[in-house]
Amino acid sequence: MNAKFYLPQFFIYSVLLILSACSSDSGGGGSSTPDPAPTVKNPLLSQQWYYENTGQKSYAGLSGITGKDMAVKQAHAAGYTGKNVNVIIVDDGLDMAHEDLKTSQTYSYDFVGSDTDPTPADAGDSHGTGGAGIINMQDNYVGGLGIAPGSTLYGRNWMQDKSENGLYYSLGLKDSPTGSAQTFDYLHIFNNSWGSNICSNSAFDDTVYAIFKESYNGRGGKGYIYTKSAGNGFDSYGSCNCDDANDYDGAGNNISCQNANSGLSVMPMFVVIGASNADGKISSYSTHGSNLWVSAPGGEFGYQEDRKVEQGDKIYNLLDKYHKPAMLTTDLSGCSRGYSESSAVSATDFNYNYDSGTASDYVIIQSGSGYPAYQLYSQVGTHSDNANCNYNSTMNGTSSAAPSTTGVIALMLQANPNLTWRDIKHILATTSDNSPTLTDKVLDVNSTNLTIDDGWVTNNAGYKFSNAYGFGIINANSATTIANTYTANNWGTYDTITGSNTTDVAITDNNAAGVTSTITGMTSKIIENVMVKVNVTHADVNNIMLVLISPQGTESIIYWPKNGFKGASDFSDYALTTNAFYGEDSVGDWILKVIDVKSGDAGTLTDWSIEINGH
Repeated sequence: MNAKFYLPQFFIYSVLLILSACSSDSGGGGSSTPDPAPTVKNPLLSQQWYYENTGQKSYAGLSGITGKDMAVKQAHAAGYTGKNVNVIIVDDGLDMAHEDLKTSQTYSYDFVGSDTDPTPADAGDSHGTGGAGIINMQDNYVGGLGIAPGSTLYGRNWMQDKSENGLYYSLGLKDSPTGSAQTFDYLHIFNNSWGSNICSNSAFDDTVYAIFKESYNGRGGKGYIYTKSAGNGFDSYGSCNCDDANDYDGAGNNISCQNANSGLSVMPMFVVIGASNADGKISSYSTHGSNLWVSAPGGEFGYQEDRKVEQGDKIYNLLDKYHKPAMLTTDLSGCSRGYSESSAVSATDFNYNYDSGTASDYVIIQSGSGYPAYQLYSQVGTHSDNANCNYNSTMNGTSSAAPSTTGVIALMLQANPNLTWRDIKHILATTSDNSPTLTDKVLDVNSTNLTIDDGWVTNNAGYKFSNAYGFGIINANSATTIANTYTANNWGTYDTITGSNTTDVAITDNNAAGVTSTITGMTSKIIENVMVKVNVTHADVNNIMLVLISPQGTESIIYWPKNGFKGASDFSDYALTTNAFYGEDSVGDWILKVIDVKSGDAGTLTDWSIEINGH
């Protein structure tokens, strides 16, 4: 028997947004009284390592490390379930009748039928339902348990529309897909699970930025909270050339091919999220970037132990990362729809209820772009824990990390409904785990060692930050504990200062020292976010590196060489955000360093500007 199998594709959607929003303000002041702890009776909960990591395998071949979870169990024990928080899933759809989800049509919208039921018609549109389960699986006698089971889900299947106005409506910035600009008190958290497949820079759109600034007025003036997936392009993404990234030093070492600085992810209202795995480390696929805020569980691939690869006449074991746990969550209901569709072989029998076949079956993989053709050896079968095919144990990617974060923020908003979007970001930055180790990555540039990925950097304000994790892996118990007693909105006015330098600077060819350009005389603000826009002429921007240096001497690598922009020329209003300077004073001179790492293609920095947001 031969059957087709599709590799998990991390659920990246090219240059699109997939969003879920948390809403409904309970009003009032100060902290709220926690609910009684939920009674855990959910049969699949024991396999949810992100809820409580006991070293379980989650139906995969290898286990995680005990204790490497988000401490959701402790937050639930303190009474936080996300009660009175509405979560809007803006995605490919939402299974409104799923047995383990609490849904409502009140704020839902179906872009296909122009009605209020976004349940997918296409059997393959299961991405939104998968993210929803991580947030909202109910405390009952079926399935697992979500991070915020007290929340209510609403669906807006904008992925079936993809229009600009439809996006603004889905993100709470218009009163209907074709209506007028408006914000709403009952929309709180918007979950954006998306990745970018662009292989060159696109100019920053100031008009779109101005529209999104209206989000600060949402949620009764406390601001919408937008969570955003960083992407899954560490090894590959789309059709971009990642050859240099996968062997940046000629010794087989790799660096993130994709840079998370892209599209809406550079805007300060977005909480950009990387993925972590069941070992408490950054996931193998997670895209790096100076715009990351935090990381959260997204898992690895979840293949069970008997899955092997056949190439030619040889059978090979898969790399360990393929056998590490993914994320257990909901799937479209039934065995003819979703990731657990009975007509497709899966990475694990939990997802695949094929009722015939033998242990010697070979299964042909229909590989995606960038994957070589090969075969997967599979012992097909059924699994009694998922007999009705309503759940999925192989969802992964930063598309899972975003709803993990959304769920935690829902718990925080129950703990203290008055938190502003800035308060939420601050609490996450100060309570996330920054203990995972990182090693600098060094490139030989004309016989000089140049650090192109510098691991953890501690800035002048005492914050540890990295392009891999942001401020660290989120912890639900720590975040809700701080949120409960936090004095909301005490930072004063959110303000912006800007500067620019329009003097051409020739970029020295193949020189690790690089060249610099300075913007002088910036005034004093406590930094919450820094964005730069650069214009560069260069034959191959894959061979340059951009480093921003604050007046306090902190350095942030905002664009590294040997990436997925191989062969692309020039930067035109390329926007790059960094959170590495969080909490520092902006006063003084800011320096942009440009380094060319390969001979034969020098260029020019024609101008650059800086925007500093803070208080």
